[in-house]
Amino acid sequence: VVRVGEEGACSADALASREEEHTSGSAVAQAHTGSGSFTAQVREAVAGAVLDVRSEEAFSRCHLSGAVNIPLDTLANAIHELPPSGADLTVCIESLLERAPVLERLRKYNVRAFALADERGCAELERCGGDMLQRGKGIGRWLWSPCPSLELLTARVEEEIHRSKEYNGEDLHALDIACGSGRDAVWLAGRGWNVVAVDYLPKQIERMRTLVHRSLTADGREYRQSRASRVI
Repeated sequence: VVRVGEEGACSADALASREEEHTSGSAVAQAHTGSGSFTAQVREAVAGAVLDVRSEEAFSRCHLSGAVNIPLDTLANAIHELPPSGADLTVCIESLLERAPVLERLRKYNVRAFALADERGCAELERCGGDMLQRGKGIGRWLWSPCPSLELLTARVEEEIHRSKEYNGEDLHALDIACGSGRDAVWLAGRGWNVVAVDYLPKQIERMRTLVHRSLTADGREYRQSRASRVI
């Protein structure tokens, strides 16, 4: 676990390098000695999938660039928002006490954890490199993907529609029947489609609403209206 905010985390006196294997098989990467190696670890982390399981308040205070905030107490109901099993996943936790429950719930992933507890940690990240830190809520990079065939064929379908003589520039529309947790519908909405998503199970609709909130809403009202309202 990289404990961000400790004295000298960006200095040559940073924590010694070692790796610790969790009983489930997930590796927990430790901070490496030297400012360059620590900064490189953080830069490598923000380039990939970053899950922040701290509270919304802590996340708004500061977080790694591109992180998605799913608080730990809601994680069990948000498995559909995570990447495929076996993926590399950087996880931000509030304290080392959260390490065990986080690793247990994410045992199917290769986890690297960052303990980012308070403003000291935020300041430490800013000293390491301000571009690796964000403040406020915002939207991170999606950890999940839609149906592979949808992802593969949508651009081709859009191209064909735009080339059609009947196309007059209007918005594209889609109906997602049995939408499940809504990943396909939300993904299309993110591309600008107007989507009507339907499912028999109320729990799935609620999951989709949560996914819309997390994936398509930001601090700007215009962005909320132009993206979140595309999914009904």
